[in-house]
Amino acid sequence: MKKHLLAGSVPQCETCTGLVKPNIVFFGEGLPREFRIGLSMVEEADLVIMMGSSLSGYPFAVLPGRAREGAVRVLINNEKAGGIGGRPGGVHLLGGCDWGVRRLAE
Repeated sequence: MKKHLLAGSVPQCETCTGLVKPNIVFFGEGLPREFRIGLSMVEEADLVIMMGSSLSGYPFAVLPGRAREGAVRVLINNEKAGGIGGRPGGVHLLGGCDWGVRRLAE
């Protein structure tokens, strides 16, 4: 990496020739295939459970709003987030994720 930084070049994987970069989505970059598949699943789901997230970073911040009308959206988190509760079918389980999952299982 240091060699590339000093040379001002872009590091590429020696195996697949793809860019070497952190495991994140950069602004303006296409979303990974797995996220696109997950997004279509959210749009069709009867139940969407979001856990341990402020839901303020994109692209994940859009997920609660993409749930279909009538789907139940459950947020397990230390605080309210993502506009859950702004329409019918929104449930808050405010507390830690371990506690929230146990509560949901009950």
